[in-house]
Amino acid sequence: MIEMPVVSPLLLAILAAVVFGAATVKGVAGLGFPLITVPVTANIVGPHAAVVIIAVPTLLSNLFMVLQGGGSTARLRQLTWLLFSLAAGTVVGARLLGSLNPATLALLLGSVAVAYAGPELLRVPLLRFPANPRPELSLGVGTVAGMLGGATTIYAPLVAAFLDGMRLAKDEFVFWVTAMFLLGTSIQVVTYLQAGIYRGGLLGIALGLCLPMLLGTWLGIRLRGRLTPERFRTVVLVLVLLSGLNLIIRTIW
Repeated sequence: MIEMPVVSPLLLAILAAVVFGAATVKGVAGLGFPLITVPVTANIVGPHAAVVIIAVPTLLSNLFMVLQGGGSTARLRQLTWLLFSLAAGTVVGARLLGSLNPATLALLLGSVAVAYAGPELLRVPLLRFPANPRPELSLGVGTVAGMLGGATTIYAPLVAAFLDGMRLAKDEFVFWVTAMFLLGTSIQVVTYLQAGIYRGGLLGIALGLCLPMLLGTWLGIRLRGRLTPERFRTVVLVLVLLSGLNLIIRTIW
C-alpha cells in the first residue's frame, strides 16, 4: 500500500490551485492536465501518491471533455488498433506502479516531462508520425503510451504526437485525444482500486481535487474560442520543464 502523505490545509490549497490551472489549460488545448499536475504534485506529496491522486481528477476531466462531443465513427475505425493497444498497455503499466521505487518513478516522471517540454518549447518536437499510420505503428504507439500512462498518468507525449500527425481539426483533435486519455485513465483507476492502492485517505484527496478540476475545465472550454492554445501551452511547457528538472535534481542529489 502506498504511504499516505501528510497534507496540510495550505498544501491542499496549493494542489487545488495547480489542478484548477492545469484543468483550464486542458479545457483550451485538450491536453496538459497530468503533464502539469503530476510533476508538480510529486514535489509536494511524493511520486507514488501523486500518480494515484491525480489519476481520479484526470479521469473525470477526460469524461467531461468527451461528453462535449466532436468524434465520428469513421475516425473510430481508423483508431481501433491504437485504442486496443493503449488499453492493454495501461493494464501492464498500472500493475507496475507498486513495484517501482520512489526514486525510479521520480526519475521517470521528470524525464518524461523534460523530454516532452524541452523540444516543444524549442519548436523541435522529437516525435513525428505520418498522417496515415499503419496498424503495426498504431499497436506499438498504443502499447508504449499505455504502459507509460498506467505507471505515471502521463499519456500525452506519444498520443498527442500521434494524433497531431493525422492533421485533425482542432475540435476533433481535442475530442480524440481526451477519448484516448479517458480510456487509459479509466483502466488505470480501476486497476488501482482492485489492487487496494486507494486505501488510507488517498481517494479522499483525489475526489476533493475534482471540484477545482471541473471548474477549470469548464473555464477552459469557454475560453477555447477566445484565447490561442499556443499562449497557454508555452506557460504549461515552462512549468512542466521546471517541475521535471526539479524532480530529477532532487532524486539525484
